[in-house]
Amino acid sequence: MYHSTSSVEEDNSFSVLFPAAMTLLANVHAVSWFTCQGDTKLIVETIMTQINARPLLEASFNCSDGCSAHFPAQLSSIEGRESFSLTNIFLAGQHATGVASAVSRIISRSPGLIRLEIDTGYYAATIAAPSLHDILPKNMNLPPLSIESLSLRCMRTLLDAETLYHLRSLKSLSIHFNLTTTIQGSLLFQIWETLRKESIHLTKIDVNLTDVDDSLLDYLTSYDGIQQIVFDNSARLWSRHDEAIANRFFDDVLPRVSRSLQSLHLVTISPGAWCFGKNNASSIAQCTRIEELTVSIVDIVQTHSRGTLLGGTHKKTLRRVCRYLNDIVEHQLFSNIVLKYSNYQPDLICEQLEALASRTTTARTHARSLEIRGFSPDSHLGARSRSRSVERNRNSRSRSRGPLAEAHSVNRGLLAHLGQAICSLRKVQEVWWHVGMSDPEWVQIVVMDSLASLPALGELRISLGGGSASSLKLEQLTDLRKITITGYCPHYRRDVVSGLRTLISNSPRLTHLDVGYNRTDDSEISTLHDLLGAVPLDTPLGLNNLTLRGWCVRLDADTLPHLRSLSSFSLHINLDARGYTPSDLDDSAHEELLRRTAAYSSSTEEIWDTLKEERICLKELSTDEVSDALLDYLASFSGLQQLTLTSATAASARKSDALAMKFYDDVLPRHANTLVSLDVCPVYEGKWCFGKHNAASLLQCSKLSNLKIHINSEEINRAKKQDVVWSLLEVAEDLPNLSQLSISSADSESNRGGRSGSNPSIGHIYRVNKEISQSVTTFGPIDSVGVSKIITTPARDYVAKSDQEAGNGLWYRSSMSQGSHLEL
Repeated sequence: MYHSTSSVEEDNSFSVLFPAAMTLLANVHAVSWFTCQGDTKLIVETIMTQINARPLLEASFNCSDGCSAHFPAQLSSIEGRESFSLTNIFLAGQHATGVASAVSRIISRSPGLIRLEIDTGYYAATIAAPSLHDILPKNMNLPPLSIESLSLRCMRTLLDAETLYHLRSLKSLSIHFNLTTTIQGSLLFQIWETLRKESIHLTKIDVNLTDVDDSLLDYLTSYDGIQQIVFDNSARLWSRHDEAIANRFFDDVLPRVSRSLQSLHLVTISPGAWCFGKNNASSIAQCTRIEELTVSIVDIVQTHSRGTLLGGTHKKTLRRVCRYLNDIVEHQLFSNIVLKYSNYQPDLICEQLEALASRTTTARTHARSLEIRGFSPDSHLGARSRSRSVERNRNSRSRSRGPLAEAHSVNRGLLAHLGQAICSLRKVQEVWWHVGMSDPEWVQIVVMDSLASLPALGELRISLGGGSASSLKLEQLTDLRKITITGYCPHYRRDVVSGLRTLISNSPRLTHLDVGYNRTDDSEISTLHDLLGAVPLDTPLGLNNLTLRGWCVRLDADTLPHLRSLSSFSLHINLDARGYTPSDLDDSAHEELLRRTAAYSSSTEEIWDTLKEERICLKELSTDEVSDALLDYLASFSGLQQLTLTSATAASARKSDALAMKFYDDVLPRHANTLVSLDVCPVYEGKWCFGKHNAASLLQCSKLSNLKIHINSEEINRAKKQDVVWSLLEVAEDLPNLSQLSISSADSESNRGGRSGSNPSIGHIYRVNKEISQSVTTFGPIDSVGVSKIITTPARDYVAKSDQEAGNGLWYRSSMSQGSHLEL
């Protein structure tokens, strides 16, 4: 912040140094300018020039101390803003009218404006007071603004056709000191009723606590998704408040919004029901996703302190309230517990387990999620590091307490307390267990016995580390809703599949099943029938999420009943044993494998044909094999939201291109109105990659927020201004909801048939990826609609930034550099 004096103009060095200093602040991402009447023309022009050159800069202006005669005219020159904030317009004195007019011009010339914050400083509720109609564009023949965040203070606000035209994307609304008049000045309850009728669902609401009424509470209960609630009376306004409003908020509204609420800010200056206490502690505790909590206990302080130190009785009351608050904080802090061995604190795990086992910590009552990591002293190391650690300790003569020197004492502590510690976590609903390669066998026995005693357990995720799983008795568990098993272990079919089969049959409410590529040799190949075969067909499962990788799959009368509700399906490395030739089995073992799996195998084409015939319409699909059968299935319905095609290719370039054109011409338009995420990853260059042949189809996907696609290397030509990356970035600008675009290279078609990962392939992909990055950084200047998009390449992520060397406007630059805030 600077202070202007009469000597500033006389100092010739200032006229040189100040503009030079401003140009050096290229990485600043926010500027707050407190104007004053003594600001010279040089100061105003210099600051405005820097702000104008960088549309992404978050600029806020505060006219609390007035402004100079040069300020309004220069303010009018600003345009193309994404964010704009101005405080105390009408404290600008004789220049207030000019400043107000400038605000209206800035907004009308900022089509990409998403955040608007206006504090007029005008407190008289008259028709002369500024209104929302005064600042928003009135021409409804032009495209509307997409304002997402709106903060109004000391303004008249009327939501009608003219203002709602620009507020359809509104997510955050803050209204303080709403000025109510007969013209363009609604009462607050009319605003909430309009938002409810127009189905404008806010994620953040900020109003004064004294303005909360039944109409606002009705609005909050009319939809789901509110994330931040701010009821703040820091302005210390007084009103005769109806206690019934506070009671209704805590009893009816807060439980309704508890699943989505992340921030709750309640500040009052008077005792009553809005203050935190035993009457609302249970309601606040239901907000399990809350990250920020501000409450008042002013009733305790004001009622009992009486201007003196709290006495014994009142201290007891205050401590009771603090305990209520502590329960809420602990509930959030200890909702997730991690048990793991640390080389740096080898005794810590034993101390933690002893505290849980002896029930001397309240953390056990709040835990909802448990993560169990490796318990061996080197479990945190990779395979190579583990071997080095063992070798060092084997050859070392040092008596120091190294990692393996602690193993014996740690094992004794684990054995003494591990089981009781896990059993104490009675409210745990989710468990993620990393089964370490070097974990003692008794750890698996103790953990499984303990997990079986948890009454609320509904989700189990196991990551196998490659060691033995002979004591992993999954059949001990029952009634799970989500099961995920990744990694590998020896004898996977014997030690995992058999127990998993029983677990699935004993989990009638199972909806999510994810089993990955887990075998160590071909004799361990298993089938979907192995997993679902024990479930009674008269009470089938209601699976809606199924992920299979490296399994034999056949959809028939035994498996289809469990898949009628399927909405998400991931199928990778589908094994058709009828045509599969294992490389590590002799003839007799191969015959045994065919005998066991052939009847329960099918080709991927048969799987897609069955899904089509059974009219099972997915919302999410991920697969690594593209065929006519897959495309025919996808073209048979609409409504897909996420689609991932990895390794998109065919036996020949011609067939691959034919499949690609069929996809872009016939399939993609079927899902254009619902598709949110699209990931197309071809093996080789061709029609699967982006180009003129599929740009129109992609542009139809108006709801797309995440797009991953490859490009053809020969179409990168910056010299002739015909660059495929530039064309793709132009398409991204025209997709209104796109937030992330990933651009990659595929292997050259000339390398088809070669060894994967060979030097020609690696060299080609490296060169093309480098060209992609250069094309991204030379595209521009970017339109304002592109400021919120992240462009991802194999090298790094790029976001829109100002770059004076490249020219005026915004350019895609690395997201790694961070700016700072400048206050003037």
